[in-house]
Amino acid sequence: MSKNISNVLKNAFFRSSGAYLRRVVRNLIKVPRTKKKYRKKSLPGQAPYSHTKALKNSILFAVSNDSVVIGPAANLISDIGALHEFGGIRHKNSYREMLAKKKFKVGSTGPIRYENDKLVYTKILTIRQAAKANNLHQKYVVNAQRKTAHYPRRPFMSTGLYKSVPKIAQIWAQACR
Repeated sequence: MSKNISNVLKNAFFRSSGAYLRRVVRNLIKVPRTKKKYRKKSLPGQAPYSHTKALKNSILFAVSNDSVVIGPAANLISDIGALHEFGGIRHKNSYREMLAKKKFKVGSTGPIRYENDKLVYTKILTIRQAAKANNLHQKYVVNAQRKTAHYPRRPFMSTGLYKSVPKIAQIWAQACR
């Protein structure tokens, strides 16, 4: 009987501490209210701004038998939460990969030369023109589309944990009474 009571207390503690930490972390992530503030980025070392509330809404918690897991759900915002927390570089490849797969063949329309800072397109008549079109496309279109985003370290989960330690200790003390 006492084992069931301790499990109930433990689950209640994990639920309440997980919910509290989630609330603290969500309150650290600021959402600018005006469009003028959208251009403003949070300083490295401070919690990030969430311009669309996606990061803020992705903070979830789950309770299992002996633990609680709290953090941004990867299925909602990909790896952005980890990039903000630890810093890093993200390559935006989806459009680039689609462009790289495009191959020009005889009979299709493709780039034939580069002049006046533009690609000149025409109908491809020979295999040599198709090879040249693929090279021009790779050089001027695919490589130009590559974008990288640099994320400085903007911790929000660890900061929220440090801020909530006294309250979690208080929740534990109340659960043990």
